[in-house]
Amino acid sequence: MNIPIAEGDGYGFETLFLGCSYKSVDPKHRRGKCLRFRNALRQAMVIQQQLGCDPFHPKTKLAQEIFDYIEDRLHSAGHQGTLQFFICVGTHLDRLGVDCFFRFNSRIVTIDLYSGKLGGKAKKNKADVVLSRAHFLKDEHLKVAEDIARRLIG
Repeated sequence: MNIPIAEGDGYGFETLFLGCSYKSVDPKHRRGKCLRFRNALRQAMVIQQQLGCDPFHPKTKLAQEIFDYIEDRLHSAGHQGTLQFFICVGTHLDRLGVDCFFRFNSRIVTIDLYSGKLGGKAKKNKADVVLSRAHFLKDEHLKVAEDIARRLIG
């Protein structure tokens, strides 16, 4: 898959995958003390609406491809529910290393987007899954989507 951004261009990869970046979010949403995880999740959901994002239809082709794969996997396995995708860049969750997350019923899988090479990032990460530019370049992004689907099923 062609990813027209350079390695290390985190802003570019966020924008390419999410359709926005931390610069799109009012800085007041990342100031002050950190929120508890559940409160930070709620904050991200509200900010998503303010950004004009639909949790049922991601803005970009890359995010939609991951979303569709996960949704198909969940439903073909006989699981009932609604898959949602939320953007967290520029929020308190971003300060915790979470750029976006998927929610299926009561389960959540957090994702950190990474524009560098695959490697040591996963060891230091607080998110459940790392999705990198390299995953798309090597056509391994659907393996990550499969991992997300498995985690959402439980």
